[in-house]
Amino acid sequence: MSSEIPPMERDTTFKFLLKDKKELLVLVKDILRYSWADEIDEESIEFDDSEFVTQKLSQLRADIVAKAKLKGREVYFYILIENQSTVKRDMAQKILKYMVSLWWKELSKGAENLPPVIPIVVYN
Repeated sequence: MSSEIPPMERDTTFKFLLKDKKELLVLVKDILRYSWADEIDEESIEFDDSEFVTQKLSQLRADIVAKAKLKGREVYFYILIENQSTVKRDMAQKILKYMVSLWWKELSKGAENLPPVIPIVVYN
């Protein structure tokens, strides 16, 4: 009997852990290691819809999409996290599609400025 965890179960566990604001913040700070990451306002973190419909009417589903603000500032940004168990050659294109979908959603709501999207791919 194999002790390997099936990909869907691995994804579910990953999503469960990172739906906690504190855990998400620890991961982001640990991975980014930028001074501004310490300025993320934990209370401002909102988990966003991770399912997108592209302009070509195909569906995309990211693992984790969160929106956050920096402490004492009105600026907000998205954190996009994708969990992978294997290296995929098209991962950069997949992440770009997610980012464009987030920006498209903002534009459809009338946004004049597009928020930054911080993409993170975690391999386990």
